[in-house]
Amino acid sequence: MKLTKKTKIIGSVSICAVVVAVALTLGLYFGLREKPETLPYIEPEQPLILNETDVDLVSDGKSAYKIVVPAGQTTKMLGFAQSELQLFFGEATGIALDAVTDDVLQDGDTKYISLGNTEQLAAHGWSGDYAELGRSGYRIKRDGESVFIFGASDYGTAFGVYEFLQHQFDYEYYYKDTYSLNTNVRNRKLLDFDLTTVPSIDQTYLAMGEVIEDETHAHRLRTYTQEDVFLGIGASRWHTAFAILGEMTEEQRALWVSSTGTQPCFSRDREGISTHMAENIMDGLRRDMTVTAVNIGQADNPNWCECDACTAELNKYGTNSATYIKTINLVADKVQAMLDEEQPGRKITITFFAYLATAEPPVKEKEGGGYEPIDEEVRLRPNVSVLNAQIAMNAYLHYPLTDAHNSGPKKAIEKWAALGTEQYMWIYNNTFYGNYFTPAESFNGTQETLQFLAETGTRWVMQQGQQNNTVSPDWSRLKAYLDAKLAWNVYADQQTLIQNFIKAYFGPAAEAMQTYFDDYRSWYAYIAEKLDYTEQRTMQPDYFPRNVLNSWLGSIDEAYAAIAPYKTTDPDRYDALYDRILLESLSPRYLQMAIFRTDFSEADQTAMEETFRKDCSNLGVMMLSEKKYIEGNALFS
Repeated sequence: MKLTKKTKIIGSVSICAVVVAVALTLGLYFGLREKPETLPYIEPEQPLILNETDVDLVSDGKSAYKIVVPAGQTTKMLGFAQSELQLFFGEATGIALDAVTDDVLQDGDTKYISLGNTEQLAAHGWSGDYAELGRSGYRIKRDGESVFIFGASDYGTAFGVYEFLQHQFDYEYYYKDTYSLNTNVRNRKLLDFDLTTVPSIDQTYLAMGEVIEDETHAHRLRTYTQEDVFLGIGASRWHTAFAILGEMTEEQRALWVSSTGTQPCFSRDREGISTHMAENIMDGLRRDMTVTAVNIGQADNPNWCECDACTAELNKYGTNSATYIKTINLVADKVQAMLDEEQPGRKITITFFAYLATAEPPVKEKEGGGYEPIDEEVRLRPNVSVLNAQIAMNAYLHYPLTDAHNSGPKKAIEKWAALGTEQYMWIYNNTFYGNYFTPAESFNGTQETLQFLAETGTRWVMQQGQQNNTVSPDWSRLKAYLDAKLAWNVYADQQTLIQNFIKAYFGPAAEAMQTYFDDYRSWYAYIAEKLDYTEQRTMQPDYFPRNVLNSWLGSIDEAYAAIAPYKTTDPDRYDALYDRILLESLSPRYLQMAIFRTDFSEADQTAMEETFRKDCSNLGVMMLSEKKYIEGNALFS
């Protein structure tokens, strides 16, 4: 039977057959990660073709295969890997795969898919090596009729399941209810797997409302939630220093808090504050056995302690980060010593912010170029990493980090790399502290920025969007997909990824929406060249003239027309596609109302605003800006 590739919108929406060109390579394959000496460079993503074996994975609508998991080692993520394999294998073939533990598998059973660290994996002498694979990488190996999917962590194993499905059934995930998958599969040979896949950047966190609120969505994008990585302390995982300090005596407060009360003091009593913090961190690590990092982040303000001790450190090193680092190093030593005693083998990374008052590292220029620590006291311990949050990048999202507009943040990142260990990076893919409906064209810069970060040793990257907006306008769902894919392979074919997403996500409206997207990017390239565009200066007619907004809204109207037949033939699909188009209409409509209000009568202005508010509410777009809700506030000020 001929296989039918489908893009499926699940839930109440029916299946729609759509031919989707899906790139087969999901990541950078180990051994093929050689990077260019200069940037930018785009390595075309070539499909990886695996040969068929003579082994039947599916024959005449039946399968003799089962899933094998380790007995007594079930974790939430390994259970997720098993359920995802069962779900999508079943949807592709109609077959419900049984799962058994490795201790009950019979010696003669060879038709199985082993997940994680099973006895059968160990019998082959294989294991996931963290130094090779990181937390997210994995291997897929075939031995005879058996298949083994395993990583150095259960996250790697789960991500490996998706690649197995991709090769066997052309699975590709785009959005919560949109993915491609061959269905009605009655016959399929097992492929000859011998793969090792390692992402360009080990871990990605998409700080975008829809992804934050749905861990399944995050994991299917092969990204992490903040809970997967960082220990929660108090109500935060980021600006945690005061929460880690917790209750203090008056004597401790006098030593450990700045005179203004706005920041900790990391200088006056370094031994005391580091011991106190380490003990409180350990209390959290005893409760949460899955996280791999703890951030000791200063309060979210530009202040720093100005006591004599902190001032002396500032004068010596030229930056506030030196005293911060010295204390963090001590905390890391003490936490690891307690872990070695209580939880042997567990490793935790202690991170700290390069942010505002601590954005600059304590380094000096080396003879012949490059940087080095000012002295060994400020070299980071092996279990310490900087969480580099160069907030100035948010003003120039259109430009990559390697562009002159971002020379300050780029130079700071290069300097921080000189202190040793891999960096954790906090970057931006959308407007988050300005008006949420102001478009932020980050597509131009994302790939080259991620290439630069991979080159400079980034282990974890956060892409911050509108994190507190349940649903975000301005191509946010495409940004989530693209950011996730490019972090896995920073040399992937970005244009193909974009086109595939738009085809799958918008269905028959794809041509019109592709036109809108291409015009959107072309216009931003123009204003970047002619007007030195930044995100903070865009609510002006020079940036968004009438003809540009009218052209974009014309493409939106064409998209609505393209889905019109579904209104009677398939109302559920019509509603789903309509809402997707409607979401992308919000930014140009808002700009039209904000910049050219006098083009409309007062009655039309009122009607347009009421419709806009209603559309936002129905779509789940709740925020006007980082700290202002749409409901109860004026749209324009």
